Amino acid sequence: MSKSPGRPRSEKSKQAIIEATISLLESSGYHSLTMEAIANQAGAGKATIYRWWVNKAELVMEAFKEYMEPQVQFEDTNHIREDFRRQLYNLKNVFDTALGRTVIEIIVDNGTDPKISE
Repeated sequence: MSKSPGRPRSEKSKQAIIEATISLLESSGYHSLTMEAIANQAGAGKATIYRWWVNKAELVMEAFKEYMEPQVQFEDTNHIREDFRRQLYNLKNVFDTALGRTVIEIIVDNGTDPKISE
């Protein structure tokens, strides 16, 4: 296995980029979101962002995945109806954010892109 060129990926930088993406989405929306603005807010280089994500849609999708996972942790209480209701409520809350609405928009606009579908 060969090493990839450049420095190894930094989890701290990745987290800063994801947090900057979410923050900028909330303040200015997807169409105003630029990799340059994300890089500036995260204190990272644009090259770093492009090394990890091909475009802003992929970055937003990953930010959404990281944001969503803890929000929709399933707690099985053996009360199927209540568990299902709670899970739907959690999903509604996730999609009722700027990030959630943006993901829906990306899926609608890029639904045939294999990376987005994944």
